[in-house]
Amino acid sequence: MVRRQKLISMTDDHFEFASQLPNFSKWVRNKIDEYIQNENKQPKAIEYMCSGCKTRRTYGSMYSRLKGNHFPITRACPTMDCFTEMYRHDFYRKIHGEDFDEGEEE
Repeated sequence: MVRRQKLISMTDDHFEFASQLPNFSKWVRNKIDEYIQNENKQPKAIEYMCSGCKTRRTYGSMYSRLKGNHFPITRACPTMDCFTEMYRHDFYRKIHGEDFDEGEEE
């Protein structure tokens, strides 16, 4: 990913605040990512379900430099005895041809 510079104008108060941040550029990028995510109406969390033990969990988005804020298709199942992957709700439907069971979320 190529980084480009953008010059911004600030008041003295804003400049003082920015000077106290350890990594102002990263902070600005994170705020822009949050803005983009809110503009796109992306949910703050998505439900995942294990295809092995049927455990259901809700997770927030993950951040990576390559993909930005995103919801991965799979997550590791948190159940100790289960070594199956959990699938994002929309992807689970595509794989198994059915929606999540109507059960209580753990």
